[in-house]
Amino acid sequence: MSIGFQVEHHDRVGSTNDLARERALAGAPEGLVVRADQQVAGRGRRGRAWASPQGNLYCSLLLRPDCPPAMAATLSFATVIALGDVLSRLLPDSKIQHKWPNDLLIGGKKISGILLEAGGAAGNKLDWLVIGLGVNIISHPEQALYPVTDLQAEGLAGMLPADLLALFLERFDPHYAAWKDGGFSALLPAWKSRAVGLGRDIQVRLEKQVLEGRFIDLDADGTLMLKLADGNIRRVTAGDVFLPTSSAN
Repeated sequence: MSIGFQVEHHDRVGSTNDLARERALAGAPEGLVVRADQQVAGRGRRGRAWASPQGNLYCSLLLRPDCPPAMAATLSFATVIALGDVLSRLLPDSKIQHKWPNDLLIGGKKISGILLEAGGAAGNKLDWLVIGLGVNIISHPEQALYPVTDLQAEGLAGMLPADLLALFLERFDPHYAAWKDGGFSALLPAWKSRAVGLGRDIQVRLEKQVLEGRFIDLDADGTLMLKLADGNIRRVTAGDVFLPTSSAN
């Protein structure tokens, strides 16, 4: 069943996630999408600043999944899969890849960012979930943790943020429906079909530790399962994945 998205557009905001959270607390229904031409206080994962000049896509989607927080967190995978579907169609000759947990790569370079924020309700069930999405369309940061790119640099000129958002929502809808029916396992084949580093040696940088090992699989909740040199399996719930040059293909 289609959500029925309603897009609320702003010229300039602090953060679309902050505004979507305000709307959620005020009782806005599932399917509200807050989009802005520019953010002055955009955020990425782990508290990093997200550069937000005009011309790129900045939006936040309000959902109300009736589930525990750990399950809702797997909707980041639905988000990156949907965006990957869109960009695979728009750039059929480019290599589109998913990098755990929720990065989308074009030719090995990051093109987007996803940030989930949630509020709880009674019984360990979420009251609301906000999925923030930023996509580099005509520009990207010169200095970043990973190599980055934008759609124009990859050969896709003339894409408007509103049009890209419409294409994304069209693809997100069926993945969200599949998730509601079958949980994360319903998303896993599509995510793995474009996964980079799966079955290979990777490095995972945690806040105070760096792990190296083989990326063997994802757990039922989206946790990365890393086989260390001593044979032990380390479950990683959050971190930054880096790939050896030979593993990027």
